[in-house]
Amino acid sequence: MRPMTEFATYRIVGREFYLTDGVFGLALGPLRRGDRMLYYHPLASVYESWVPTSVLRHKDNFANGRNLVPQQFRTSKGQR
Repeated sequence: MRPMTEFATYRIVGREFYLTDGVFGLALGPLRRGDRMLYYHPLASVYESWVPTSVLRHKDNFANGRNLVPQQFRTSKGQR
């Protein structure tokens, strides 16, 4: 969910700026076997990430503010 600093410099209408944002885009995949994938990425990234929504709905996965299932959060190996 973190931006990649090497992709955080933008130029729009001749003005250049640096933006390290968090999650910028979200999309839900189709319903499959009672679950969906939540796809997400920061603007400053070339990789897509995803997590099953069932993981997010299970509050015990995030007890005491910690992610107890980090392996469920996946990131593509190839660039988008």
